[in-house]
Amino acid sequence: MKYLITTILVISFFFSKAQVDNLSLRKNIFFQDEKTFGIRINNNGWGLDYRRGYFHNLKLKTFWEMGAYKVKHPKEYKFSSYYALTKTFVYGKLNEVYDFKLGYGQQITLFDKKEIGTVEVRMILSAGVETAFLKPIYYEIIINQLLNTIYEKYLPSHQPGLILGKAPYSKGLSELTINPGVYFKLGTSFEHSKSVNAVRSLELGIETSLFLRRLEMMAEVNNPRLIVSLFISYRFGTLMQNKQKKSDI
Repeated sequence: MKYLITTILVISFFFSKAQVDNLSLRKNIFFQDEKTFGIRINNNGWGLDYRRGYFHNLKLKTFWEMGAYKVKHPKEYKFSSYYALTKTFVYGKLNEVYDFKLGYGQQITLFDKKEIGTVEVRMILSAGVETAFLKPIYYEIIINQLLNTIYEKYLPSHQPGLILGKAPYSKGLSELTINPGVYFKLGTSFEHSKSVNAVRSLELGIETSLFLRRLEMMAEVNNPRLIVSLFISYRFGTLMQNKQKKSDI
C-alpha cells in the first residue's frame, strides 16, 4: 500500500507539472504581441511591410500595418536595346508607380498551434489608406547616326530601335505626382515557427485597391483605378509579452 500511494503521488506530481507546462506553453504561444516584417510578391509587383499586432484573446489579435510596394502594369514587356544588349526598357511606359499603405486589421486564429513545431492557421483581414507616387519615365533616344542622344518622355513617334535605354533614375524625380486611394485585404496565414518567441509564417491572399484617379502607368492601354492583386508573402519577427495583460493570465 505504501508503494502504491508513493507511485500515485509521483504520477500526480508529473501529471500536474505537465498541465502547468502545457498551460505555460499555450500562454507563450498565444498570449503575446507581435512585431513582424513581410516580403511580398504580387502578380503585379512586389514590396515590403511591417506589422504590429496586439493580442486580445486566444483567437483574436488586432494590428497596424504599413508597407511600400512597386506596382507594375500587366502590359509591361521589356525590350533590349539594339545598341547595348545589357540595357533594357519597357516600351510605352509613362510612370514608375510606388504605393505606400497604412492600415488596420484583425488576425483570427482558425486552427490553434497546440505545441511547438506545429502549424497555426489564421485568417487576416485589413483595410486602410494608400498613396501612389508616380515618377515620370524618360528614355535615352538616339537622334543621329553618330549615336548622340537626348532624354525624352515616351512619344508614339519613338521607335523601339532608336531607344538606347532608360534615362538616369534621377531624371523625373522633380515631377512626382500623387494619387490617393483605399485598400482592403483578405488572406490566410500559416505560422510554423519552432521557437516560442519567434514568428515565421507564409501568407496568401487577395487585395483590392481603389484610387482617386487612374494610375497612368502605360501609354495607349487601359490604366485602371481599381486594382485587384493576388499575393504571397513570407513574414518573420518576434513575440513579446503584453505587460498590461500579463496579470490577467
